[in-house]
Parts: sequence; C-alpha cells; structure tokens
Amino acid sequence: FIKDFGYSYDYVFVFRVYGEGDSNFNQSQIKFTMGNIIERLLNAGLEARYFYSCQRDEIYVKVRAELKRLKTEASRINYRLQLDPDRLRAKSQLGKKRQGEFVWKPIVIVDEFKLTALKPFEYIFSAYDLAADSDGLYKMYPALNNHKHIFRAVDRINLILSIIEGNVNSQPPGAGLNISKLVAEHVVLAAFPLHDYDLLKSLQRKWLDLHSPPWMQPIEAIKDYFGDRIGFYFHYLGHYVEQLIIPAVLGIVIYIIRTVYSRPENVTMPFFAAFMMVWATMYIELWKRKQVTAAMKWGTVGYQKDEQDRPLFDGIQIQSPVNGKEMTHFPEIAKFTRTKLTLTAIIVMVDGVLAIVASIFYFQLVLSEP
Repeated sequence: FIKDFGYSYDYVFVFRVYGEGDSNFNQSQIKFTMGNIIERLLNAGLEARYFYSCQRDEIYVKVRAELKRLKTEASRINYRLQLDPDRLRAKSQLGKKRQGEFVWKPIVIVDEFKLTALKPFEYIFSAYDLAADSDGLYKMYPALNNHKHIFRAVDRINLILSIIEGNVNSQPPGAGLNISKLVAEHVVLAAFPLHDYDLLKSLQRKWLDLHSPPWMQPIEAIKDYFGDRIGFYFHYLGHYVEQLIIPAVLGIVIYIIRTVYSRPENVTMPFFAAFMMVWATMYIELWKRKQVTAAMKWGTVGYQKDEQDRPLFDGIQIQSPVNGKEMTHFPEIAKFTRTKLTLTAIIVMVDGVLAIVASIFYFQLVLSEP
C-alpha cells in the first residue's frame, strides 16, 4: 500500500479486551461491538487492520482509505483544496472553447505596478471536482516513496472522519459512527489520528530551533501537518510574543527609573499607562490583519464547520424544519424546567452566602461593643 500510494494508516480505534466474567454492558456497548464497528468501516469503503497490544488487554483497529475513496468523499462533501497557481494560470490563459467558440475567454492578469506582494492565481481554493483533478489543477504535496498527492495527511484524516461519521444511507455509504459518543459511552477507549513520522521529523527540524524567535515559526508547515486550527493557534502565539517585546522592554526601563529614584511613583507612569492603552488597541488590530491574511492564504474565508452535538447531549430525533435532515432536539418544556431548577439552586446558594457574610459583620459589630 505504501509503495502504491505513498502513505499508510491514518486513524486508529482502541478497544478494551473483556474477560469471560464481564457482563455489565450498556446499550451502546451491546449495539456497537468491535465486530459491528469494523463491519461498518469496511462497508463504508475503508480498510482496517486490527491487532492486540503488548499486554493483550487492548485491541487497536487502524483505518485507512485508498485515494479513489478519498476523492469520492471529497467530491460528496465539496472538500476545499488549493489550486496550483502555475497550472491555473496556464489553464486560464488558454480559455475554454466549445464547438469553436469560447465558453469563457482567456484570462490574463498582470500586476504591472506591483500593487501587492501576492502573485495572481496564488492562494485560490476550490471544492474538489473530478474534471479539475483530471486537468491537474490542484496543488500537489509530497508523500512517501516519491509520490505526490492532492491530499495532505490532515486532508486524509478529515476525509476519513467524514466517511466514519457519514450516513450509512448516503451514496457512497458512510459508517454512521459518532466517534465522540462512542468514546463517551465507553464503546471504545480512544480514537485518534496517527502520526506520520517522516513528516513529523521534517517538521521538528524546521520548528525546534533554539535560535529562531517565536514569530519565525514555520506556520505553513505546522498548518499542513496539524490542520488550520492548530496553525492559527501557533500563529497567534507568535504574534502575541512578538507584540509583548516593546511593553516588556519599556516596563524594564520604567522599573529601573523607579529603582534609581527610590520612589514608588514618578512622572513616567502616566505616559506608560497611555502607551499601554495604545499598544492594546494596536495589538488587537494587527492580529485582525494577520488573521484575515492567513484565512485567505489557507482557504478558510467564509468556512463554517457544522456544530457537533456534545457526546452526552440527550434529546429526541426530529426532522430539521430548515433543511429536513435528522437532528437531535431537546424539548423546550424540559429545558425550561431544568433552567428553573438551576436558577433556584443558584439563588438559594447566593442568599446563603449573603446571609453568612451579614452574620459575620453582625458578630464583629456585637463583639466590638464594650
């Protein structure tokens, strides 16, 4: 598989090995046995391999998918991928003809006056399309054994998760498994993506450098390996540390001045306070610019992920009045009842605290009298 595709297993489920005397199972554990889950994964077009741990008290089920299945899922969910700027430019400059006439005319963009550091056709994303893939328009990423694919490791994991959680009645079928709920209800001990150690070592060489400042992190490599959310997190940390340098240095200078003159207050403090107000505003505004720029470069502008229910969210299955899809609904009457009980308990606790505080002041007043 590695020789043919350049990657291996991307996800794993961990199951507990039960003894003969174990019989206290909940409904989810009875319904979703390991055999049932593996069967669902195979029916969804995934490949699975399972084996015991060294202590033989756990079973690991590793999961992967062939490129064809990943592309089918990417097409089904309109998965966004980055287009290769050079191939896109060449395709755009040719235009498209049908029966001798242009369907759309050639597109030629030249930044003659260098108005932006970004080149035309850079950082353009599109939902996966088989025709665009056939034309080789998507950006390629290196894999093992000199392979190149349009999917990064994080893309494969996202698509595998989409297949695992997809509806069994869709075309092609998904596995119909809610991973968070399976973990919360102890059907599986854990479920997590696997590291690609070749890519991880490459990232470590770029990232774990003691001589590089925090704002010079390889953000693009971090994003490509861990995903957009983790990429944004470390991008923000780098910005945060960078912006703290000026107030930190200025604060040291103020401290030295206060120490030299041996006064707790001096004329520099009002100016330092005014500077910090301006700095706080600039700090936020500069991050907004960096965030929007990164969102544009990473193809996350306008991207909204469907909110997932909490694993222990309890409700009834109804049809959504918006799109007709099945959704979990918590009745308003039950919600109002629980809210009322919660507020009552909070009010009682607050009243109790106020009564205790008032009692303390009262006894202090009584004991202080001669």
